[in-house]
Amino acid sequence: MTNCAIVIAPHFDKGGANNLFAAQCEYYRRKNWRVLLILCAEFKKRKYEYRNFRSELRADLVTTLHLGSAEKDIRFLISHRLLGEDSDDFVHRNFMNRAGRLDPEATAFLRGKEVKEICVNWCDNVDLAIALRRRFGQESARIVLHTHDVMADWSAWNQKRGARRRGLELKWSAAADHLVHVSEVDARYYARELGRSQTTSYVTLDPTVENALTLLSRRPKRSTILYVGSWNVANPPGMDWFFRQVLPFVDPDAKIVIAGSICGYIRERLSHQYGRHANVHLLGPVDDIAEYYERAAVVMMPTMSATGASIKFIEALAMGAPFVLSAPALRGAPEAVKAAVKPFVADRPIEFANKLNAMLGGEPPAVDLRRLYWEHFSNEAFFRRLGAASEAAQAERGAASAS
Repeated sequence: MTNCAIVIAPHFDKGGANNLFAAQCEYYRRKNWRVLLILCAEFKKRKYEYRNFRSELRADLVTTLHLGSAEKDIRFLISHRLLGEDSDDFVHRNFMNRAGRLDPEATAFLRGKEVKEICVNWCDNVDLAIALRRRFGQESARIVLHTHDVMADWSAWNQKRGARRRGLELKWSAAADHLVHVSEVDARYYARELGRSQTTSYVTLDPTVENALTLLSRRPKRSTILYVGSWNVANPPGMDWFFRQVLPFVDPDAKIVIAGSICGYIRERLSHQYGRHANVHLLGPVDDIAEYYERAAVVMMPTMSATGASIKFIEALAMGAPFVLSAPALRGAPEAVKAAVKPFVADRPIEFANKLNAMLGGEPPAVDLRRLYWEHFSNEAFFRRLGAASEAAQAERGAASAS
């Protein structure tokens, strides 16, 4: 019987978390397992939005689960909010209830295969994994949960919602056989709350991105500053801070290149600030980010708050590109890495600008940044940690079955 793994992930279009999904699929493929990737979308996605996921994320087969039409879903979510029910809980239960409704191709794919492991991204998909295990008679399959972050932190602004979300998060997480975290901070939190062993994997890059960034030699263009970011909720405050408080002190001859969907936010909300600077270039999403890292004299990461870990920080390390960042951008990094890059950290506007100005010449950094990447964040380091997590999950699953 052929060994198989199921990877369950939210549907993100070009999001940073896709790096982890791709690395997870590659980990199982290197074990010569077949891989089914299930993308969970709250709203029905058009086929063109995920048609490239098979090649990009290294799965043998990609399928989706969704609730139906977007208009119908919005009405459902609004009605449940009005009734006082948490919409996250509502969406979670709907995905779980649809576990038996995989499309015929996915059902046929699982036929005749032994599902050894179900890799779950984010806790609200754990019950879906349990339902799939039961539905397809794969009770021995172990469930490894990749938490990514403490999701309740995003609801901290609302005490009642935050408390409810925290309770749901811990309940769903406790049902997995083993937990994997991207940071020591998250590992300590879950160990304290659940009282069980954990694995800290840290983050890594999509294997294709890793190859692109680590094989290139830097050819920096003098006075070029690069920022890469999506319209993730953690990025707009950093852009607000940079444009309002840092940019006035940056060398006026510097060329500031910004890539990613964050450009939409800047055009809509910060047009007054960026419009006064002719050297600010908004590229929007780009197909090949490696060439921009290759040409940047310095990369900036003005992060004001964050959960999980920063992909842009990992990309800069892989490229060996010098950078200036604020302390929150280091969330999720091992203490040894934080200590090594301390000279690049600046939390006050003038200090941040001065460090950017000092690096505009494109000189190589004094710290071997690529060595930090290979030791802590490379695919190989990530795969070793996943191997340890799989062994722990197998032992915990065996103990649970025996009891």
